[in-house]
Amino acid sequence: MLNLGSDFTTFDIRCANGNIVAIGQQQHLVKLDFLARIQIQCFDPDLVSFMDKVLFATCGNHGIHLKYSGNGLKRGAILAGGLAGVKQNRSAAGAPKIHTGAHEIRVKCTAMDFKQVQALMADDIEGVNDVIRRHLHSDITLICQIINYILDSGGKRIRPLLALLSARACSYTGEKHLHVAAIIEFIHTATLLHDDVVDSSSMRRGHETANLIWGNEASILAGDFLFSRSFEMMVEVGEMRVMEILARASNTIAEGEVMQLLNSNDPDSSEEHYMVVIQSKTAKLFEAACQLGAVLAGQPQEIEAACAKYGVHLGTAFQLKDDVLDYQSSPEEMGKNLGDDLTEGKPTLPLIHALKNSDRGTAELIREAIIEGGRKHLQEVMTAIEETGAIEHTLKAARQQALLALQHIEKLPDNEYRTALTDLTRFAISRTS
Repeated sequence: MLNLGSDFTTFDIRCANGNIVAIGQQQHLVKLDFLARIQIQCFDPDLVSFMDKVLFATCGNHGIHLKYSGNGLKRGAILAGGLAGVKQNRSAAGAPKIHTGAHEIRVKCTAMDFKQVQALMADDIEGVNDVIRRHLHSDITLICQIINYILDSGGKRIRPLLALLSARACSYTGEKHLHVAAIIEFIHTATLLHDDVVDSSSMRRGHETANLIWGNEASILAGDFLFSRSFEMMVEVGEMRVMEILARASNTIAEGEVMQLLNSNDPDSSEEHYMVVIQSKTAKLFEAACQLGAVLAGQPQEIEAACAKYGVHLGTAFQLKDDVLDYQSSPEEMGKNLGDDLTEGKPTLPLIHALKNSDRGTAELIREAIIEGGRKHLQEVMTAIEETGAIEHTLKAARQQALLALQHIEKLPDNEYRTALTDLTRFAISRTS
């Protein structure tokens, strides 16, 4: 809880517990000015966009003054108290719709358009595509068939996009970031090929997996080709620091995959250990992508570390949202079957929370489902996940990671690319696929 008392001081609150409570005694004490991230008093709207509820209690006339312009709140409800209730100033077309009651304002949630970020980086994205095409050549036809199949089967390419955005946000003006982004995509694609074999997956991004079409051996070897080609490309970049970061990231990802394999069908996995797994398996490549942008731009250690930490927290939030979508999204949206994590015996955060907070009988059923894998107990597990609040628990953890990510990029120059990184953070936890 934040008690503002009678002080008119501007506040920039950082809060990760899902709710904000502000109390004050003066007229216009709580003043919110949503003007495209400027003149923010009392709190940062980036934070509120992740909140479930924000409560302001005031005693003065016009206790709360809200001014919306441009991109307003994306999520949540503001519950307002005060003698005159709420004074509104809607100053821009397209501002969020506000529904007012006796002491309540609800802001209609709107999803961030990921295409806007892609449009900002269109030239760089096309440059990365050129690099990928030039380096995909192999005299072995089967290798080209498999890799092109994977690269053309969809995907948002968020990891290479992060490399591009972080470089531009750090004022980089060269072209090496295009090669780094392509390397990031190759490493990621290699891990997908290997993952699908390990998990015996049959569907990814709404398409049959490469191992289902060409077999496990061909998929593994195509992944190996991508890894080796990635290291050839690192040499071409010609910077030892780039090679060091990517080599370490590749090693950590492999360790994360082994940890996940060891966790498979293990109902005794803890939340803490699971977070270590996803920070190694998923977040590490996000970290490398963001850090490399700062490295290429020659930024000082403080900025490089901030970019790296942003990537870690964003990657963790992204994976936690994936965990939620596995139990919520439709196959058409997610491109895979509902409950695939349970089928593969993966104790992800929703499952770990449900197991920990269920009654003895339900907990035993969940343990059995994790140990056996498959879809036999899927419906019962889905019910337990819903009844124990496991989805909201995981979403809260994702929001906490997103908020931590946003804190770190505030150290970057204030430009349109940093704003795009903020938008990408929102997208990571609001997406439906």
